[in-house]
Amino acid sequence: MTLVLTTFSVATLRYGLNLGWIWLQELYIWMHGTIIMLGAAYTLLHDEHVRIDVFYRSVSNRSKAWINLVCSTIFLIPSIIAFGWFALPYVIKSWERVEASREAGGMHGLFLWKTTMLFFCCLLLLQALTIIIRSVFTLQGKTFSGEGVKFQSDNPS
Repeated sequence: MTLVLTTFSVATLRYGLNLGWIWLQELYIWMHGTIIMLGAAYTLLHDEHVRIDVFYRSVSNRSKAWINLVCSTIFLIPSIIAFGWFALPYVIKSWERVEASREAGGMHGLFLWKTTMLFFCCLLLLQALTIIIRSVFTLQGKTFSGEGVKFQSDNPS
């Protein structure tokens, strides 16, 4: 809601009253980036990420587990590690400089915003590991419940 109100304010002030502040424009850009970086793992948790579901939606849970296991291991985790590997020096340099916006009148604390890239990597890596563990358990015939991991029963009794 705050992002929507900030964006609305920027547009109204800029085009309605011919007023504008760089810090206000940067504010909604930084909020948007933070939502994306910190929300990626949550989106993956709820299986709402972008996926080509031509085949995935119609296969069995066991096949989905295989797809999730293989794709997370081969594609997702190496991508996260590579992103983190390249982001870490970038973020460290930003902290060393106590980096702020390059724009006159821009926001301070750019180094804090850049740190969300590392949180993105950590949270997404944890979620990828969770997907792998769930996939392995599914392939072993186990399931998650409130009391922990249980064996799935093929014969309902």
